[in-house]
Amino acid sequence: RKGRAGRGTEGTTSIILNYFGIKATHAPEHFTAGLEIDKWIKTKDGWIIGISCKRTLRERWKQAYTTDMDLLSRHKIRELWHVITYDKDLSDEKITEIGSHRAILYLPDDSPRLKNALKHLGMKNYVRPMTHFIDDLKALV
Repeated sequence: RKGRAGRGTEGTTSIILNYFGIKATHAPEHFTAGLEIDKWIKTKDGWIIGISCKRTLRERWKQAYTTDMDLLSRHKIRELWHVITYDKDLSDEKITEIGSHRAILYLPDDSPRLKNALKHLGMKNYVRPMTHFIDDLKALV
């Protein structure tokens, strides 16, 4: 069920992107081996945003922690956005660590984790309500 929920989140995100006319592509296999990103979106300034759509952050935060910042710059990756539908396992440390590696977490609007993080001086830069996802993308593409 968890796997199906993750695939459901990815599928729903694809439908939403298509509905709003936002073009997304998949990364080449050799590149996605190091980063598990589901969608790539090119911004108007030529940089790329990687979007990961999953139920939980689980292992993704470890990938972000070990992500080579030079790799991101070399491939002109502006940020990695994580659309997360279940955030109960997120700690302040995970949010801060993943955020320090060019990541933004989109969490459910009614999430207590989101509300807490938005009040925090450091974490507020790394979390956003899910309802801002499309508007944030539109501002960049």
